[in-house]
Amino acid sequence: MEPDATRIDGPNLRFVRHLHWARRVLAAKYLAVVPGLSFIFPVSLALYARVAPPAVSATIIGIYYLAFFAANNLVGWIGGFLEKMSKPLHAALAGFAGVIFLLAGRIFSHLLAPGDNETPAKPLVN
Repeated sequence: MEPDATRIDGPNLRFVRHLHWARRVLAAKYLAVVPGLSFIFPVSLALYARVAPPAVSATIIGIYYLAFFAANNLVGWIGGFLEKMSKPLHAALAGFAGVIFLLAGRIFSHLLAPGDNETPAKPLVN
């Protein structure tokens, strides 16, 4: 007699419980990441567009999108090693990324800060 794959007991029950937990984690991650991205992405894009010289504004925005694309590819590639990675190494990578983020903010924040001698933007319609 073959085992019934539709029965939820033993290993099947453990799998179903794990599946419910994974769905909750993914939902929580989604609810945290999507609003954060929707707030940060347009603001950072506007900052880059504001500080770019008018002659190369479109090129700077293209470079911004290219950097965003490259960063997402890098995160996906590194995420592929997550199951093989030890927890301390994963924590060290996350901490290193945080330190780099904070250092970049300290070094480059003056470039994106509003200045006193900025000219106001021209209206698109007269």
